[in-house]
Amino acid sequence: MECRGVRKRLKAFMDSEMSPEEKERIQDHLISCPGCSRLVEEFSKTWNLLAKLPVPGRSADLVPKIIERIDAEESKGFFKKLMDYLIFQPAPLLAGLALLAGLFLGGEIGNSFYSSAIAPKVELKRITAGEEPFYIEAFADLAPNSLEDAYFQLSTESEGRGES
Repeated sequence: MECRGVRKRLKAFMDSEMSPEEKERIQDHLISCPGCSRLVEEFSKTWNLLAKLPVPGRSADLVPKIIERIDAEESKGFFKKLMDYLIFQPAPLLAGLALLAGLFLGGEIGNSFYSSAIAPKVELKRITAGEEPFYIEAFADLAPNSLEDAYFQLSTESEGRGES
């Protein structure tokens, strides 16, 4: 048996919660492995020391104090509970406020940057009789003989002939 498997089963070995065959395999391993046998000794010493500790007594007024505290919590209103939570939990509140501020400021900065630096000025105007309905000023800046210009020319020609 390998050390890893033995170490996983040491508690069960020490509590005699395994089959006799498995217990015998672990004992054989402990004889040949000084590291695992030293670990068993340390666990045994620890359990012996813990067994010598006195068991703490139960306070006579423990249960009434718990019931009193539960009743006090239940009698609080919703807003009082909320304020108690927010007072004792500042990190989530601050994180939420920082998130909201970041979203707002990011949106404002992004809108001002995008609208002034990148976005083309597109003017929409009412269509009057005799004007082409799908003409947009943004297409006026297409480079001549470019792929975009060729596509635009083809699409406007097909619309003029009634094709789709």
